[in-house]
Amino acid sequence: MEPLQAFLRKGFYLIEGWLDRVFTPAWNPFYHFGALGFFYYWIVAATGFYLYIFFDTSTSAAYESVEYLTVDQWYLGGVMVVTCIDTHPTVWCL
Repeated sequence: MEPLQAFLRKGFYLIEGWLDRVFTPAWNPFYHFGALGFFYYWIVAATGFYLYIFFDTSTSAAYESVEYLTVDQWYLGGVMVVTCIDTHPTVWCL
Protein backbone atom coordinates (compact mmCIF):
# COMPACT_ATOMS: atom_id res chain seq x y z
CA MET A 1 0.00 0.00 0.00
CA GLU A 2 2.86 2.40 0.74
CA PRO A 3 4.32 2.26 -2.79
CA LEU A 4 0.90 3.12 -4.20
CA GLN A 5 0.51 6.02 -1.76
CA ALA A 6 3.99 7.29 -2.59
CA PHE A 7 3.24 7.10 -6.32
CA LEU A 8 -0.09 8.94 -5.95
CA ARG A 9 1.42 11.54 -3.63
CA LYS A 10 4.21 12.19 -6.13
CA GLY A 11 1.62 12.67 -8.89
CA PHE A 12 -0.41 14.98 -6.69
CA TYR A 13 2.65 17.09 -5.88
CA LEU A 14 3.54 17.23 -9.57
CA ILE A 15 0.07 18.55 -10.46
CA GLU A 16 0.14 20.93 -7.51
CA GLY A 17 3.52 22.33 -8.58
CA TRP A 18 2.26 22.81 -12.13
CA LEU A 19 -0.84 24.64 -10.87
CA ASP A 20 1.35 26.79 -8.60
CA ARG A 21 3.34 27.91 -11.64
CA VAL A 22 0.21 28.59 -13.70
CA PHE A 23 -1.97 30.31 -11.06
CA THR A 24 0.59 31.27 -8.38
CA PRO A 25 0.32 29.62 -4.94
CA ALA A 26 -2.25 32.15 -3.69
CA TRP A 27 -4.72 31.29 -6.49
CA ASN A 28 -4.07 27.56 -6.81
CA PRO A 29 -7.46 25.80 -7.14
CA PHE A 30 -6.26 22.83 -5.07
CA TYR A 31 -6.08 25.09 -2.02
CA HIS A 32 -9.72 26.15 -2.36
CA PHE A 33 -11.51 22.82 -2.89
CA GLY A 34 -12.93 22.75 0.65
CA ALA A 35 -14.32 26.28 0.48
CA LEU A 36 -15.73 25.76 -3.00
CA GLY A 37 -17.34 22.48 -2.01
CA PHE A 38 -18.94 24.07 1.05
CA PHE A 39 -20.19 27.01 -1.04
CA TYR A 40 -21.70 24.78 -3.72
CA TYR A 41 -23.30 22.56 -1.08
CA TRP A 42 -25.28 25.53 0.22
CA ILE A 43 -26.27 26.57 -3.30
CA VAL A 44 -27.63 23.08 -3.98
CA ALA A 45 -29.36 22.97 -0.58
CA ALA A 46 -31.04 26.36 -1.04
CA THR A 47 -32.18 25.69 -4.61
CA GLY A 48 -33.34 22.20 -3.69
CA PHE A 49 -35.39 23.52 -0.77
CA TYR A 50 -36.97 26.21 -2.96
CA LEU A 51 -37.85 23.67 -5.64
CA TYR A 52 -39.24 21.32 -3.01
CA ILE A 53 -41.71 24.02 -2.00
CA PHE A 54 -43.07 24.58 -5.53
CA PHE A 55 -42.59 21.21 -7.23
CA ASP A 56 -45.53 18.80 -7.30
CA THR A 57 -44.31 15.20 -7.34
CA SER A 58 -47.51 13.57 -8.53
CA THR A 59 -47.38 11.94 -11.93
CA SER A 60 -50.26 14.00 -13.26
CA ALA A 61 -48.97 17.43 -12.19
CA ALA A 62 -45.16 17.12 -12.38
CA TYR A 63 -44.94 18.55 -15.88
CA GLU A 64 -47.20 21.47 -15.03
CA SER A 65 -45.21 22.33 -11.92
CA VAL A 66 -41.93 22.38 -13.87
CA GLU A 67 -43.63 24.46 -16.56
CA TYR A 68 -44.82 26.88 -13.87
CA LEU A 69 -41.33 27.14 -12.39
CA THR A 70 -39.58 27.74 -15.72
CA VAL A 71 -42.13 29.99 -17.44
CA ASP A 72 -44.14 31.82 -14.77
CA GLN A 73 -41.31 32.10 -12.27
CA TRP A 74 -38.50 32.66 -14.75
CA TYR A 75 -36.90 35.27 -12.46
CA LEU A 76 -36.13 32.75 -9.70
CA GLY A 77 -37.67 29.37 -10.40
CA GLY A 78 -36.23 28.89 -13.87
CA VAL A 79 -32.76 29.83 -12.70
CA MET A 80 -32.99 27.41 -9.77
CA VAL A 81 -34.18 24.52 -11.91
CA VAL A 82 -31.18 24.94 -14.19
CA THR A 83 -28.76 25.52 -11.29
CA CYS A 84 -29.99 22.56 -9.29
CA ILE A 85 -30.01 20.10 -12.18
CA ASP A 86 -26.72 21.28 -13.72
CA THR A 87 -24.75 21.54 -10.47
CA HIS A 88 -24.12 17.84 -10.06
CA PRO A 89 -25.71 14.93 -11.89
CA THR A 90 -25.94 12.75 -8.77
CA VAL A 91 -27.82 15.36 -6.76
CA TRP A 92 -31.55 14.97 -7.14
CA CYS A 93 -33.02 18.32 -6.20
CA LEU A 94 -36.55 17.79 -7.33
